[in-house]
Amino acid sequence: MNVLYDYQAFYMQTHGGVSNCFVQLINNLPPDVAPYIGVKYSENIHLKNLTNKDFCPEFKPIPRIFKGLMSKFNFSGGSFLYRNAKGGVKLKFTSRQANRNYCVNLLKNGKIDVFHPTYYSGYFLKHIGKTPFVLTIHDMIHELYPQYFGVDAKMITSQKRLLASKAAHIIAVSQNTKNDIIDILNVPKDKISVIWHGAPDDFVDDNQKPLIDGRYVLFVGARTKYKNFIPFVKEFAKIADKFPDLKIVCTGIDFSNEELSVFEQLKLKNRIVRIFANNVQLANLYSYSQALIFPSLYEGFGIPILEAYKMGCPVLLNKKSCFPEIADDAALYFTLDENFSDFTDVLIKLLNFSDLERKKLIDCQNKRLQIFSWKQSAEKLSEIYRGIV
Repeated sequence: MNVLYDYQAFYMQTHGGVSNCFVQLINNLPPDVAPYIGVKYSENIHLKNLTNKDFCPEFKPIPRIFKGLMSKFNFSGGSFLYRNAKGGVKLKFTSRQANRNYCVNLLKNGKIDVFHPTYYSGYFLKHIGKTPFVLTIHDMIHELYPQYFGVDAKMITSQKRLLASKAAHIIAVSQNTKNDIIDILNVPKDKISVIWHGAPDDFVDDNQKPLIDGRYVLFVGARTKYKNFIPFVKEFAKIADKFPDLKIVCTGIDFSNEELSVFEQLKLKNRIVRIFANNVQLANLYSYSQALIFPSLYEGFGIPILEAYKMGCPVLLNKKSCFPEIADDAALYFTLDENFSDFTDVLIKLLNFSDLERKKLIDCQNKRLQIFSWKQSAEKLSEIYRGIV
């Protein structure tokens, strides 16, 4: 059975949860499923982790000429001008269109049994014919918190609704996400299967000493509005004087001017550190952290939970969305939203844990970690493929 995964997530992301999850699933598919990834040009780092390069035989870095052309139109409305400028270079010559054309040609050759788009563009619908497709919906964040995404929220919601109506089957990454799909998109529950993500098998700390000196709590990933980062920092500031040696360490992009201004106002400028970490460095940060703090208002799954479990890092979660489903009793929970917060109480409780109490929590996390397996997830996915062919 030949399954084609398209370029979308691998073109949108240089690294990140969605593209990484597809690579992990593809690497663990059973022998009767032959995966192909429709990517010609990409800067995605996860594609380099494919166990078989034949899964993505055309993969090359984005050519410099494409990067140069795209950079000239890298502003709001630039893509529209790029497509329509009089005498301008047509979109078909960009790397994105080259990827799209490649996927369409693979669909048209008649050798694909199942198509699995990696995001929500419906570019393929007029080319797919009778080939069934499976859609993964990672979350419903654009529908539940549209105020944080501007015009993109309406576009993505429209695309998602269209594809959900036409897909042969839908994958949700948690039961919470499935419930949201049913409630918001009115999809029949029998059309949706829940497949959890797996634990990171190759997540190890090769360093002999901590990257960050002293005690710290860890915030991983993006800091967009729904991630609740600024409210978390403001709560931390309330107890900062009680724990003068404790820092916040963040991964990801540089701090914005807005964030730096908040740090300054709260007198935390020297207490918050950022590092753009690769997997080895991230594993080290988990290993020596007092705790992973995950204050997000909504997640589809929450991969950092499993990463923290893997490295023996205590996990503190906002009691929202899928978190209780994924972590169950293997975490400490707080509430942090615009109406109420008990975050400081829970953090103080953890920081005052005895060695025995900390060990009990980590033992519970290790036990919970065992139920998350990419091999099991890939087998469930292959069963769905077999059922629709």
